[in-house]
Amino acid sequence: MADEAGPDRPSGLRLGAFLRSSGERIVQEWSSRVRALPIARALPELALRDHIPDILDGLARTLEGEGSAVHLRAPDLHALARLEVGFDLQEVVTEYGVLRRCVLDIWSRESGELTPVRDVLAFDQAIDAAIGAAVATYTATRERTLRALDAVSNAALNSEGLHNFLQSFLVGLRETSPIVDSASMYVVEEEELVVRAAVGPAQEESLGARIRLGECLAGRAALAAAPLESVDTREDPRITSAGINKERLRSAYAVPLLIESRVAAVIVVGSEKVRALSDEDRLLVRTLAARAAAILALERSRDETHKALAMLSSFTESSPLGLAFVDTELRYVLVNTALAELHGRRRGEFPGKPIRAFVDPAQLEEVERVLRRVLETGEPVVGREFTMELPPGSGRMLHRLVRYFPVRGADGAIWGVGVVGEDITERRSAEEALRRSRAALSESEQRLRLVVDSLPDLINIVGADERYRLTNKAYEAWFGVPPESLAGKRIVEVIGEENYRTAKPLFERVMRGETVRHEHPFVFRGGRRGFVEVTFVPQVTAAGRVIGFVSLVSDITERKRREAEDLRRLEFEQQLIGIVSHDLRNPLSAITLAATVLLRREDLDERATKTAARILASAERASRLIRDLLDFTSARLGRGIPISPREVELHSFVAGVLEEVRLVYPDREFPSQQAGDGRGAFDTDRIAQVITNITSNAVQYSPPGTPITVKTEGRAEELAVSVHNEGPAIPDEIRPHLFAPMHRGVLPGDSRARSVGLGLYIVKSIVEAHGGRIEVRSTNEEGTTFTVLLPRQARKRGG
Repeated sequence: MADEAGPDRPSGLRLGAFLRSSGERIVQEWSSRVRALPIARALPELALRDHIPDILDGLARTLEGEGSAVHLRAPDLHALARLEVGFDLQEVVTEYGVLRRCVLDIWSRESGELTPVRDVLAFDQAIDAAIGAAVATYTATRERTLRALDAVSNAALNSEGLHNFLQSFLVGLRETSPIVDSASMYVVEEEELVVRAAVGPAQEESLGARIRLGECLAGRAALAAAPLESVDTREDPRITSAGINKERLRSAYAVPLLIESRVAAVIVVGSEKVRALSDEDRLLVRTLAARAAAILALERSRDETHKALAMLSSFTESSPLGLAFVDTELRYVLVNTALAELHGRRRGEFPGKPIRAFVDPAQLEEVERVLRRVLETGEPVVGREFTMELPPGSGRMLHRLVRYFPVRGADGAIWGVGVVGEDITERRSAEEALRRSRAALSESEQRLRLVVDSLPDLINIVGADERYRLTNKAYEAWFGVPPESLAGKRIVEVIGEENYRTAKPLFERVMRGETVRHEHPFVFRGGRRGFVEVTFVPQVTAAGRVIGFVSLVSDITERKRREAEDLRRLEFEQQLIGIVSHDLRNPLSAITLAATVLLRREDLDERATKTAARILASAERASRLIRDLLDFTSARLGRGIPISPREVELHSFVAGVLEEVRLVYPDREFPSQQAGDGRGAFDTDRIAQVITNITSNAVQYSPPGTPITVKTEGRAEELAVSVHNEGPAIPDEIRPHLFAPMHRGVLPGDSRARSVGLGLYIVKSIVEAHGGRIEVRSTNEEGTTFTVLLPRQARKRGG
């Protein structure tokens, strides 16, 4: 290396000129070398090199004796840009070391000679001064930035709730940057920006103000998702929102807070001091905005995590399934109450404990084997069932269905095993009960099939398509075909066209949902004609749709024949009785009139008088018999016995009837009793006929000399007449037919026929015509009592 410069000019002057003339080459080579540093790769090209030309110019001026350390100082923006990507002091110094080597290497290559010692020393002194200035700038900027970031961090740590954090953040921002006089925080809520925090003169009044996206400075910054600046705010038409005091501020700067590339809020800072914020101040605001966005994202993530954990906890606790998480050491990490209860333990006993502390020893080996298999293979194991006695010795067997599946982290590594346990004891019990029910049902079906097949009637189930689904064995007897061959066949194919035409309208009715009962002619096997009774019941789904019907068909040919014979016999009997009764009334009336006239004559001797009296008594008995026959005919023909009710007092009316009965039976006593209000409406002639008939029976079927007690009673809604006689009870074999026509009671040893057996039948018919009823009580100890119960007001019937 030479000791001196050339004679023409000092070496410092030559090196300074070289720095000016070769500045671009120096910047390019320096940029290339610095890019080799990993930390520098994160810097944008402009932020990396835009200050180097000024540094080279400052070095040249210093070497030429025209500059000072002020010209070697990099701007604060240089330091902030490097702080943003994580530069430390060593890396800042390294940048200048690279610059030193670039300058000397290029100088040596282009001058073709060794650099003089004095030049090197002068250049080193200038570079050292530049390094010192850069370190001072970096340190000052770093301290300022750290103070601002500390303020943000403290705001996050010491604030409760989003509003308090935002307010504290703006206070810290204002204190850190002296040129900032006011600041507002606009939070994105749906499609609007809402002022949620504000500091500065009169800014509190803007809290709660709303603007639309794209409106004013904040709205436009949010819509563009990029910072926007307002220079000379008073004249800027974009400044229209309540969040900025347009009259006082000279400049404003809006920076969006981005969370996952989406705008969450916008910070707007304003200054009354400067017309435009410096690059360093704008970068500081952006740095703090980025930190605030990161804190907001963290808070939002924390809130979402808390909500997710709360939802997970609520889900696991409300789940009827037992849920657990087992780590790779086979220890419980998480257990819900349902799974703890499956083990008969409390939930808090599980976390951190090995599974062997809770699993039944008889099943422990199997459970551990399954868990390790899931951990090793990463494949789930489903449907493993365990049966245990719980509590031990109780004899109560419980069934558990357990599923195991791997739980993986974000990197795919297996963290542990998820366990889902389900108590299926009730299911197993239900399945066993269902199995027993099916067996019982099968047995019942077999018994039902035996019963159905033993019936002579046709029983079948028919679908909506009129095809047989089920038939019984009677089809073989009726049509000569085995029932198992009928499934799927149409009805017309089995019963024939003639029978089908008769039944078709009935099929249509039942398919409309109507239950059908009908009797109609039927052509049987071999051409025999007869009658059938059919019952069709629709099969209806839960939705109300008819899908078929159940059919019961009975052969009623014999019943129809008997009914026809009975009807012919009944008609003949009724005609005979009607003719006899009607044709006998005229001669009997003549006999009664003649006997009555004879008895009124005073010239008859005693013998003739007795003969006339017997004739009159016999004629009256014959008249009563004819009246009974006529009443019987009327009742049997379905017309009922006609009545004409009128208002009567029961007690006095019955007393009058008893006087007439006493005349007929002078040798018997008829004591009477009355109770209650006897007023009512009934047919006096018919009720007199009832009382006379019952009292006459009481006389005939009671021991001679015993009293016949008659009691009348007025009750709340009805009138009662009871006739009691002593003597043996009515025989059991007679009681079922007591009120049937043509039946009469005969006392032991008494073969005389006192009547044709119509009396009590007509009594019952008269009482029922009044809407009443008749009751009989008969024992050997108490005797026999007939009680007639009539409504107080009977209605007229017939005529």
